[in-house]
Amino acid sequence: MNNGISWSPVNTGFTKTTFHPLTLAIDSAGHIFIGLADGGIFISMNNGDQWIPADQLLSSLSVSALVVNPGGKIFAGTSGSGVFHSADSGATWRHTSTGLPYADIRCMLNDSSGWMLAGGVGGLFRSIDNGESWASASTGLTSSSVRSLALSVNGYFFAGTSHGGVCRSEDNGSTWMPANTGYLQENVRAMAAKPNGFVFAGTEFSGVLRSADNGESWVPVNNGLTSTGIACLVIDSGGDIFAGTFSGDRIFRSRDNGESWQPVNEGMFGPSVTALAISANGHLFAGTEWRGIFRSINNAQSWEQVYGHLTSVFIRSLTIGVNGHIFACTYNGDVIRSTDNGETWESLESGLESGTTQSLAASSKGYVFAGTSRHGVFRSVQPVNSVKGITSNAQLSFSLEQNFPNPLNPSASIRFELDAPSEISLKIYNLNGQLIKTILDHENKPAGSHTASIEMSGISGGVYLYVLESGSRRLTRKMVLIR
Repeated sequence: MNNGISWSPVNTGFTKTTFHPLTLAIDSAGHIFIGLADGGIFISMNNGDQWIPADQLLSSLSVSALVVNPGGKIFAGTSGSGVFHSADSGATWRHTSTGLPYADIRCMLNDSSGWMLAGGVGGLFRSIDNGESWASASTGLTSSSVRSLALSVNGYFFAGTSHGGVCRSEDNGSTWMPANTGYLQENVRAMAAKPNGFVFAGTEFSGVLRSADNGESWVPVNNGLTSTGIACLVIDSGGDIFAGTFSGDRIFRSRDNGESWQPVNEGMFGPSVTALAISANGHLFAGTEWRGIFRSINNAQSWEQVYGHLTSVFIRSLTIGVNGHIFACTYNGDVIRSTDNGETWESLESGLESGTTQSLAASSKGYVFAGTSRHGVFRSVQPVNSVKGITSNAQLSFSLEQNFPNPLNPSASIRFELDAPSEISLKIYNLNGQLIKTILDHENKPAGSHTASIEMSGISGGVYLYVLESGSRRLTRKMVLIR
């Protein structure tokens, strides 16, 4: 409420003690939508004070991207289930993936004419009919994995790729060319463009890059940043740039086109900021790793938690509709919505195929699209009839999550849950069974959700196993270390 100077938790309404928001969006009416990695979408109609689930169709999908088009449609991109869309503020959803392979949809973008791009593992796909049908739009891309998209003031589209730098299209996404001189192998996690012509790329290892010539050349602009791992970028109506990071001070603001950055994280907690969105009234929403959603109503002077008070939620994507509704999706695929600026949230799941929603987008015509993993794209379609509130009495389990990020270089976090107070060990092994590193050694932990940090400097790249042990119980997952 003070432009991000301080933050407070706003997580009332979630059914699970552990949940992972991945994306967030806000429509023109101020409704806030969150997509969960754990599955489903939640909505808040009162600035995040209360959240409710929306539509059971998306409940099992990991929603990784949310976007609202100029007409008010909400689009949700999922992990492996394609894209879904909603035309009724997320109450109901429809699968809109004709011509779209069942690939992971990690990012989506729309312009004022109704064109849409959906990117992920498998490249880029384009729709010219509000998501009814899709066609491949990957010609010329330097990488088959697209992580971020942006549209510049002069009509150029920019695509940030995994280890292929930035690509640019001058023909509405039909063809692409490299626009990454000096940064060909960079992993570009976020893209943003200002009306003054500057284009910004948030990278995994090189911080923020800026181009003043439509991507022909780039320069690093990292003065003041305490982390060069950039997860998300957003620009407000006044031209301030906000960057969410994987570590350090979590969120930064620049008021001079990236020449300098200042941390703006009072009231915020958690390891990283994974998604950012700004409502029409200038309120900022930040999706975090394992700590839900935070809101600032004072230009990032302070923050308050509006989602995830009682559970651990990883937010993948955020988008805001033309009516102000905020949409978010989480690490486990839930898509949620807020219609009251984040005060309350509801799930938006009905109509989504079984799978994982990874991304959300809202169109200018009022539709919301959900990009999924393995099930294409879904679009919202029907009016809200009723919503189901979310309680906070979810049963705990003995579980081990995938490390984030994965691949890692050289650090990551590992989240696990204990169903009872336990003495645990967490260790890393190579594929030959040799112990590489001990993270936790016979430590006593209470029941609930926990996060351990790992650091793999000095260790050769490759595939490793991390093992959580508690008494006779043992859980194992793979991780990939890159150099």
